[in-house]
Parts: sequence; structure tokens; C-alpha cells
Amino acid sequence: MRPVFATLWIHRAEASGILVHCYSNDEAYQLSCDYLQDMNATIPDWDYLTFPDHTEEGRCFHSGSTPSIQISIHPGSYVPAPFWNERGTVLVSAHEALNLGEHGEPEGFQPEESSGLWIKETRTHERLDEELSDYFRLGEFEMKDTINNLMKYAGIFGDVAMSDLLRSKDFAYLNSELEMAKNIYKEMSQEQQVNTDRLTLEIQDYFLKYGA
Repeated sequence: MRPVFATLWIHRAEASGILVHCYSNDEAYQLSCDYLQDMNATIPDWDYLTFPDHTEEGRCFHSGSTPSIQISIHPGSYVPAPFWNERGTVLVSAHEALNLGEHGEPEGFQPEESSGLWIKETRTHERLDEELSDYFRLGEFEMKDTINNLMKYAGIFGDVAMSDLLRSKDFAYLNSELEMAKNIYKEMSQEQQVNTDRLTLEIQDYFLKYGA
């Protein structure tokens, strides 16, 4: 994927803000001109290099405007602060931006639903299902790893408490218990650690034979 060279921000007063990633300054300027075509807009000339207009996060070039639309070009990848548009801000292609015009909204976008940048979902249902399966599979691996680590400190919990832990599905709770056990073990004397290790082995053998 090519790096983003400039971001075109189309700030619409009566619809969501539009961002378009461009790969050269002149591409961004030409898109700005194309978007404002037939809108009786003010379009200043530009040398494609200078960003004379100060913003809260650097500098930009204001490339055109109408009474309800202001367009600016920002170096690199840029996202305006959420307060600039209560309806939200969308990232679309140049072709989509031209089709949206003054008032259009992208398919699937719900105005005022989120303050974050909205990007159209392009993944297929099959791909989303695969990612969901991968997510749950990763969760199972992480849970198994946490349980295995808890078993290394079984002597600290005792057989009854350890049995309860093995039945729990609360990943955050199990991890907090694991961290607590690690800290307790670390503060033990060598003799206490030896006794704990012996008890841990006995509990591990028990669960191995009879389960939790």
C-alpha cells in the first residue's frame, strides 16, 4: 500500500465531514477542484508545495469553499477533531467523495453514531466469520495459558480454591489471581517456597487423576 501523501478534508455544514487520502499534493488539489465544480465556489491557485494556513495541529492549504463547504489539504494522514462535525467524519475514496456531493452520506454510515473516524467495511461475511473464529481461538489459547500458569501456584490457593479457579471463565479475574499468586510467591522465604512447591505438585497430581 502506498503511503498517504496528503489528506483532503471536505468540511460540510449540512452533512458528515469527508476525508480522502491522496498520494500527491496535486492529486488532492485536483480532487478539490473537481468536487467544487458547478458549485459557484471560490478556488484559489496553489503551487502544490506551500501550506500557509495555520491549524490547531500544524498547517494546511484551504483549497476552496462555498457558503456551506470548506475544503483543505493537509500533509500526510490527518483526522480533524470530532467537535468539527457532530454528524461524524467518514474516510472514502475520491470517487465516493465526488458522488456524495454536498449532502450525501456513505451507505452504512449512521450520522451522529460515533465521534471516531468511520471507514466503510469492505470485508466479506466469510472473512468476518474467519476473523471471529480466530478471535475466539486466540481467547481459548490465552485462557489455557493462564490456567496452566495458575496451576504452577496451586499450593498457594489450595485444592478447593484451585478447583473454583479452574471452573471460572472470567479471564480478567483469573489473570488478577495469577498476578497476586506470583507476588505472594516472590515474597516467600526459600523454605516457604519449597513447601508451596511440594503442595503444588500434590494438587497437580490430584487434578490430573480426578479432575477439577
